[in-house]
Amino acid sequence: MLQALADKDFEGKVLPFAPRDSAVVGTVQERAEKLRIALLPPLLMPFSNEGLRESIATLLPEESSGPVVDMAQAVREGWLELWYQPKIETRALVMRGAEALSRVRHPAWGIVPPAYFAPEDSGSPDAVSDAVISRAVEDWHRFFAEWAHRDRDKLTNGRSDRFRGNWAIVQAASEPRRL
Repeated sequence: MLQALADKDFEGKVLPFAPRDSAVVGTVQERAEKLRIALLPPLLMPFSNEGLRESIATLLPEESSGPVVDMAQAVREGWLELWYQPKIETRALVMRGAEALSRVRHPAWGIVPPAYFAPEDSGSPDAVSDAVISRAVEDWHRFFAEWAHRDRDKLTNGRSDRFRGNWAIVQAASEPRRL
């Protein structure tokens, strides 16, 4: 599995798990290091909720206990962020898309969970939606600008249907003025 991830230029982190006192974890860690795959702290079985939380703690956002955030202010101040959650086709281990999750990074409270987002009280009711759509389009352009210099087959994983057979979308996205 590690080799398959390395072959796909995987840039995420892997959570190894194994029975306690198993030599497998050390072997996996050595192999991952050789393949330059980042690992999270191993999850040793049997595990508890706390053990799982400790293993993935570096991936969890800081929780906010601060007051409700005004979304109009978050947009004005540039606190609004999009976090992309990949959609993976598990049979081919290929990313087929991404879901954009709105988050606010408050300068004093850190990451504020969506439960603390307040609806806009003033201004256009579409300001947050407009900001999210604009950011997603900017991120789309940036993504393809970074990948434009790479081989088309590597970008599409050798499948012409990766972008529904329309390579022009990929080319246009790498040149924002064409969209």
